[in-house]
Amino acid sequence: MNGTNRGADDGKQHEAEDEGRITMMESRDMFDLLQTDTNAWVEQADELFLSAKLVESKFKDVQRMPALVSNFRQQQLAFFNSFMMVTAFAFENLIKGLGVAKGMHWKNDFGEEGGHGIANYVHKVTSVSAEEKDLLTRLQVFSIWAGRYPMLTSPEKYRADAPRRRFSFSKDVDLIEALSSRLKSEIRSARSVK
Repeated sequence: MNGTNRGADDGKQHEAEDEGRITMMESRDMFDLLQTDTNAWVEQADELFLSAKLVESKFKDVQRMPALVSNFRQQQLAFFNSFMMVTAFAFENLIKGLGVAKGMHWKNDFGEEGGHGIANYVHKVTSVSAEEKDLLTRLQVFSIWAGRYPMLTSPEKYRADAPRRRFSFSKDVDLIEALSSRLKSEIRSARSVK
């Protein structure tokens, strides 16, 4: 290949790269649109719930395995922690989406626990039952650290969170479905009022 052809190819490559880029103004416009688009918040939550369902299925498969299978415990913990973390992030999107629908700012108004404190800030957008608050408190542990790191920043915090690292598929799955449906309904209602 001679130098002339290579230069022509490089020009086509740069044109293709330029076509895929957006301007800073376009990215700001898109950012401003997405952060206030309640549909985007609900859609993100739905994608996360879909992922959680897949992980839940794998967790149930592992539960049926004999405990003597190699890496049984590792698989149990991996799927359990992932399910809880992804579910927590889904609720984080719904709660922030409801806040956005009510005119709140998704980042400024929901900063507790690095923005992941769903049990701490859910009261800003809706009321929850004691059972729902308990679920969100347990999920919050996984979005903050238990689904991502082996420990917390102090032994005191680790000890305080120990009882929250639990889940009951028999009741929590139904509660997750009911609470997520209610939050989505509240988002739709808040949008129509706005």
